[in-house]
Amino acid sequence: MKVLVTRPEPDALRFSNLLQENGMTAVLAPMMHVCFPKVAIPDLSDDTYLVFTSANGVRAFTQNTKKRVWPVFAVGMATAREARKAGFYQLEAAGGSVQSLAELIEQKATAQAQLMHIAGSHVAGDLAGLLKERGFVYQRAVFYKAVASDRLPNKALELLRTGRISAATFFSPRTAKIFLSLVAKHKLTEVLQNVRIVVVSPAVAAVFPPELSSQVAVAKEPDQHAVIDILKSART
Repeated sequence: MKVLVTRPEPDALRFSNLLQENGMTAVLAPMMHVCFPKVAIPDLSDDTYLVFTSANGVRAFTQNTKKRVWPVFAVGMATAREARKAGFYQLEAAGGSVQSLAELIEQKATAQAQLMHIAGSHVAGDLAGLLKERGFVYQRAVFYKAVASDRLPNKALELLRTGRISAATFFSPRTAKIFLSLVAKHKLTEVLQNVRIVVVSPAVAAVFPPELSSQVAVAKEPDQHAVIDILKSART
């Protein structure tokens, strides 16, 4: 079973290894390239909470400072694991969406808390609006840039054209949007009628047009293991 992997590195390699462990073949087609420039750390007070909505945010921040003294709110378990691995010890993990993240912050953060969202140049969802309407002081700091791919890799293109891709996986709305635009560019949209589309959340599923709705499966939990579970069931 050949599975298209659209995640950027290093997550693409980790997910590919997980596919291989479960008897599937990964076909790499990263839809973005993540750049981590040198960034000056903002002035953060003792009342500041760091907010991470991706593992790349954790990687970008920790490449620019050795300090790990601030408490962290993470959008989901994968991001929380990355923060834990990086050395943060005060961690709270939400359920995988910006809505659940805002609700968690409302429950756990102090009233005087200042929230510093360590983000990329593109963000999904309106975390700023959700937090501001709850009365929090919110700031967003751009620590990395995700550059969209302008074409599909040759191997992925060939396998799609010849109908040898069984499934395609998507972990963000932006990744799905880029993929759909490239598929249209290569005149391969009809090919997707025969590809199982496995997505990590309803927000990603919403990107796909109605004519592909029967092909889309949403993971029960917003993590890569739940995506693997769908792929395994599709294989049997």
